[in-house]
Amino acid sequence: MAISAKLRAQVATVAEQLRRELYGSQGLPPLGKLFVELEEEAVEVGDAITCAVMQQLLQAQAEATQQEHPEECSCAVCGQPARRRNDPEPRWLQTRRGEVGWQEPTYHCPTCRQAFFPSVQDAGD
Repeated sequence: MAISAKLRAQVATVAEQLRRELYGSQGLPPLGKLFVELEEEAVEVGDAITCAVMQQLLQAQAEATQQEHPEECSCAVCGQPARRRNDPEPRWLQTRRGEVGWQEPTYHCPTCRQAFFPSVQDAGD
């Protein structure tokens, strides 16, 4: 996916703010700081941004698809009727850039006493 020029400009603005947060009002790292150290710090910040964006996307997706999930569905374990719980459960995923978490609706089966996350047909990879 190629990002737009507008988005690149926003990224540059955020990068400027983060650089000043890392290195003070001038945004200058200490003299003599090695390139590899600068790169590692930049990668760590980039990974944090990636995880924050992923977490927001996944939470928004979970909230949007919650309306699509019926109050009842078949249990993923035994096939008996299961009811959607009112309180979403935290769900965590380890990505290439770090761990992300979001709240997702769960179902509970009174027959086999299992809780599970519902399947979404078009959730993507």
